[in-house]
Amino acid sequence: MALLKIGEGLTAFHSRDPVKGKLKIIATPEDIGGLNSTEGENKIVLVNVAGVAGLMVPLLKAAGIICTRGGIASHLAILAREFRRPCIMGASIDSLKGLEGKNAVMDVSGPTGLVFLEET
Repeated sequence: MALLKIGEGLTAFHSRDPVKGKLKIIATPEDIGGLNSTEGENKIVLVNVAGVAGLMVPLLKAAGIICTRGGIASHLAILAREFRRPCIMGASIDSLKGLEGKNAVMDVSGPTGLVFLEET
């Protein structure tokens, strides 16, 4: 299995081990409804909007969080640390097209968080 780097950002909460899961993109507040209590367990949530209310349940269920906006002092980063969820903030992702449901790996072992797609 090969890994293809698709982006990087600032690590807001570290993990020694890589975080693996399927990507769930939240681009609008309506997309949160797609994360029910059982679905979110092995998801890496990719947030592409600022200030989305109602992220508490997805945060509690997500394996990891990637946000394309904000920094390590933003509200989402603080929540990720509080819930002890690996998190990358201000991530520059090459393209969001076609990422939904893809297997991804987050490397949050250092100050720069890296995002990879698993290629089979």
